[in-house]
Amino acid sequence: MQIKNYIERRYPDADLVIYGSYYPPAYHSVVISNFTTYLWYAGLALLLCGEYFFKAIGIEEPDFYKKMKQNPYVTFLGLFMFNSFGNSMLSTGAFEVKFDGVEIFSKLKTGSVPSEEGIINAMKQAGFTFTRNQILG
Repeated sequence: MQIKNYIERRYPDADLVIYGSYYPPAYHSVVISNFTTYLWYAGLALLLCGEYFFKAIGIEEPDFYKKMKQNPYVTFLGLFMFNSFGNSMLSTGAFEVKFDGVEIFSKLKTGSVPSEEGIINAMKQAGFTFTRNQILG
């Protein structure tokens, strides 16, 4: 949004439509994120209601559950960190700039975020012309 605002302020008369969109993560990242989310919910449910669950189905509490009960804070922190890791898999870090359907900048390819002037220069190289009033203004 910062670069969009910069370009709109610097060139208010430019015939430009600037928008952002969602860049989807890789399929395996979505699968990992979903798995960690399910594990988070299952772990919380087990931590909070496990003894009732095991009584209801008529089995003895497993050893792993007894350890969970003995260390609830560590268990919660571990589940939280595992879930955070899964959610971070959805972040692509993408900042892709296209002009007339042609890619003029890709953070995924370069590994860096462009400056405002870098985007302006890339647009000029791609063929966008600014009017004399816009350049002087």
